[in-house]
Amino acid sequence: MDEEEVTPALEENEEELELDLTEDEPEETVEEIKARLAKAEELANNYKIRAEKAESKGKENKPQTAQPKKEADLSQTDLYALIKADVPEDAISEIKEVAKLKGISVSEALKTTLVKSILAEKAEQKATAEATNVGTARRTGTSLTPAAVLEKARKGELPDTDAGLEALLRARKGL
Repeated sequence: MDEEEVTPALEENEEELELDLTEDEPEETVEEIKARLAKAEELANNYKIRAEKAESKGKENKPQTAQPKKEADLSQTDLYALIKADVPEDAISEIKEVAKLKGISVSEALKTTLVKSILAEKAEQKATAEATNVGTARRTGTSLTPAAVLEKARKGELPDTDAGLEALLRARKGL
């Protein structure tokens, strides 16, 4: 009995739904559809043109940024001359500046008295720095007098090394 009652109600609801759907949808004319299609095609073409322009600009700018100009490059002969003259790294930039100011090559600049004096000054500074004890050197212990060794032993400070123990023994014996 239940099935018979439900079935007619569903059929009535389906008919109402079909009627509602057909009434809500407005029908488009062929001209309207063609106009929408033309507008969509025009937008697609515009997007394509924009994308191509952006792509070509990106390709044009890329090589310029990838290869920056290097004015400080040295020729092979200049490099060879610098190596042969045993020029320190910190003097290379000064030699390049002198060569640039005078309008000559680096190998020619190495022959000038100005560059020779710069190199001599750098060598002197290097020699002075090496001669000066700049590092943290470990200082050696001073040799203590026998009286000082005995005084430390009385305070409880006994030497750790064999040489220190021998010095304490000699100090006690008075040797």
